[in-house]
Amino acid sequence: MQHVPTRWGTLNGCFKSLQVADNILNGLESRVRFFHHGKYQAEGKTCRIKAVLTDPDFVTKLDECIAILARIDMYIKIFQSDAGPCPDVYKAFLELEEKMRNLPNVDTDKKSYLVELVRNFYVWGCT
Repeated sequence: MQHVPTRWGTLNGCFKSLQVADNILNGLESRVRFFHHGKYQAEGKTCRIKAVLTDPDFVTKLDECIAILARIDMYIKIFQSDAGPCPDVYKAFLELEEKMRNLPNVDTDKKSYLVELVRNFYVWGCT
């Protein structure tokens, strides 16, 4: 079965390209004209862009997003298939719960939140 193109895959690819372009993004942030002139300044967009780019945890958050989406992407074919047997889908959610619980470099509160989301989803889906 081939990988199914999804919004998750697209988002994960976007995050990975941002990760690779971190130096370029930092260079953009330092260009004063970009943030202080033009229609984007008037619309307040540059403030939001600058806040994201200058956040000291930007790369860490990006790494976390990529790690989370990579685990979801492992099962995306099963989640999108109309023909997947229920036991396989249930097993995938159990495995996904464990993968979220064991995410490296993610704090305990975030892991607990992700585990709870996965657990609620498959428990709700099976009732």
